[in-house]
Amino acid sequence: MFPIDSAKGEEKGHRSMETGETAEGLKHSLARRPRDRQAHRRHLPCSRTSCSGTDPARVRRGVITHKTGRSCADGVSVRPAKPGDVDYVRRLSKRVFHQYGPYEGIVTRWFESGATVTHLALTEQRPAGFVMLGRLERQFYLPIVSEVLAIAVEPARWKCGIGHLLMKEMQKRARQIEVETLVLHTATENFPGQRLFRKCGFVPCEMKKAFYPEGQDALMMLKDLF
Repeated sequence: MFPIDSAKGEEKGHRSMETGETAEGLKHSLARRPRDRQAHRRHLPCSRTSCSGTDPARVRRGVITHKTGRSCADGVSVRPAKPGDVDYVRRLSKRVFHQYGPYEGIVTRWFESGATVTHLALTEQRPAGFVMLGRLERQFYLPIVSEVLAIAVEPARWKCGIGHLLMKEMQKRARQIEVETLVLHTATENFPGQRLFRKCGFVPCEMKKAFYPEGQDALMMLKDLF
């Protein structure tokens, strides 16, 4: 499981997924970034990775199949979520996010809002995880920013590369909708999650104390897509 959070709440002042930051606070954090984007990249280099084993026929049908080199993840497919997937998203959120706050209901409302993009990973046609992307409003002084609201993998499928595949597919989707920068938050003690995000090209941006409703600190990370 690689839980991360959101900067977008259901209600005014609501502290977001695993977190505690409002969208306005996130905008202020991004506004403090270096305005020289190339200089920023020089100080915070990104690594690029790729997935092999894609089946072109399944790509044409809208389902991406990957092979990661580990038997437990061979043939993993990633597809856009359907309305009927809401119960799975709710159940997995309850399992993996409960230590950070009451996110079973929050993630479900995000899923049903129509304002998010969610993809599911499947193994043997059974759900194995999901990733959810939301968009913040455009500001003239900021790039188009979207936040990875949540990513979760079934505990039985941890360390199989599924989280990485979900992140790669979500970054592809973000580029398609012209998102310029992705942000996310992850608990400071979530070292597996941080390794995943660094591998996907995210870099640390800011540390936030008592960020989550249950009091955990968070690390904000970002990645420029263009």
